[in-house]
Amino acid sequence: MYHPEVVDRRIRALEKANGLQLVRYTVDESSERQQLLAGLWDERAERAARNLTRDENDFAINESLMSTCDFRYWADRYAFLNSPTGELMRINFWESQEIALGHISQGELEAWKNGGDNLWDWLKARQLGATQVSATLISHRLFFHQNQRAIVASDEPGHSLELSRRIELIFNNLPWWMRPRRKFHVKGTEMYFDLLNCALVIGHGRKEGGGLGQGQTTNIFHFTELPDWESFAMIEEDFLPTVPLHPTSVGLMESTARGKHDQWHQHFKLAWSGKSRFKAFFIPWYAEKTRYSINPPVNWVPAKLTRLHVAQVEQDSPRYMRGRTVRLTPGQQYFWEFTRGEYDSKGKLGIFLQEYASNHLEAFQNVNIGMFDDNLILKLRNTVKPFIGYDLAVSDDIPKYTNTAMVM
Repeated sequence: MYHPEVVDRRIRALEKANGLQLVRYTVDESSERQQLLAGLWDERAERAARNLTRDENDFAINESLMSTCDFRYWADRYAFLNSPTGELMRINFWESQEIALGHISQGELEAWKNGGDNLWDWLKARQLGATQVSATLISHRLFFHQNQRAIVASDEPGHSLELSRRIELIFNNLPWWMRPRRKFHVKGTEMYFDLLNCALVIGHGRKEGGGLGQGQTTNIFHFTELPDWESFAMIEEDFLPTVPLHPTSVGLMESTARGKHDQWHQHFKLAWSGKSRFKAFFIPWYAEKTRYSINPPVNWVPAKLTRLHVAQVEQDSPRYMRGRTVRLTPGQQYFWEFTRGEYDSKGKLGIFLQEYASNHLEAFQNVNIGMFDDNLILKLRNTVKPFIGYDLAVSDDIPKYTNTAMVM
């Protein structure tokens, strides 16, 4: 569904089994034909004004089958959202979202090759599009695959409702010939697609007595705002046993950080170390160069701390940007310097560092006031040189090289 190798394998198997030759229409070709078919729908009668021609019917079947096999084919042509200014628009994934989808794609391929599932801890800076990625992934599974059960949950019911609204928007804007039958929709609780036997359950992290998803198999899920959950333990105790250990099981637990040594921090550290059922990735603030950028004043010269930050980003970025080295633009540099100064003047530098983290270590800040000034810590962190040493804890006989500057 996600990785090109898996997609091609599914398409070839489908074509061979049914004697088909599926077509990859361009986005523009698909959009043009969608508009022609949309004109046939009689909203009042809730049916097409006439029977489809052979060509129209073939197109609808092709698009439904291609969408079933290939998540990106469908998302690029049929998934919609509301823009920040309120307009309805087709999804165009940001670079930060593409990075996340790249991890999920690779995770799927590895799960099929090696066994296991595709579960992720996604640590991030503020406002990098995680909710929309998850809503689109879950929508695809619910609308095109049978016997799926999805769960979305945030820290409290109102936030969880917003997650489900993204899925509702995608559903409402599917073409009439692609939209599955929905038997019922209980706002803020559940929606059920009876012909596909697919359900979306809406939970939250304040559920008294736990019981999140307990007793039902769950194939795909999205949990967010994890540091603010009152009952984080129910994820591992009640929920995860309901998720099959299978390559089609997809899960995202995503959030910014809220201090050190809480349960979200511990969960992420375990996943990052490779000692968990989950895998982990981090997306830094600079992944979206247009979102966090301010045109600098004329003759502005970056401060020394800003220049150190630029060097640190250049060194660290391949690790977080799937191999790409990032050199901060002048607008990004000025945004970082200006915003950092604003937080610092309010005595909230630690909050700035966790909200606009540039690496996974920086994200988890101590919420208590320490004996060392945040500026000093930041300066030392940006000037430290990686030290290659031995990790004797792995084995007394075969020591492992470790970049100790990056150990959590």
